[in-house]
Amino acid sequence: MADLLRTQVAEWINLGEEARRMSKEVKKLRDRRIEIERKIVEYLQDQGNQGVKFHGKTITVDNRNRRLPKKKKERARDATAVLEQGFHEQMNPQEVVGSILEAWRGEKIEEARLRMKSTKKKKEFFL
Repeated sequence: MADLLRTQVAEWINLGEEARRMSKEVKKLRDRRIEIERKIVEYLQDQGNQGVKFHGKTITVDNRNRRLPKKKKERARDATAVLEQGFHEQMNPQEVVGSILEAWRGEKIEEARLRMKSTKKKKEFFL
């Protein structure tokens, strides 16, 4: 029984190390994918193209709005300012909470991203 426990503990430790190693590899892949996506978007925008077809898929440039994250100190400062304002204006609790949540959100920016759609028709299966 002790041998079984030792092997299981050793395997558990090895799996944790393997997961950390694979996580680092996945991060490298994600970073590389983002870098290539930026280059493709830049090329398509320079050429004035909205998209391309590649191996049965349509790849287009899509402009999306997203918000930049605020730092923890900025969020705390903005939330404090909202609370101080709420006490002075006698706002109801729902308005205060909504204002705090809005204050936590970062600046809105427009970002060009790639969007991929399949141009092949999916086969329908009937049983």
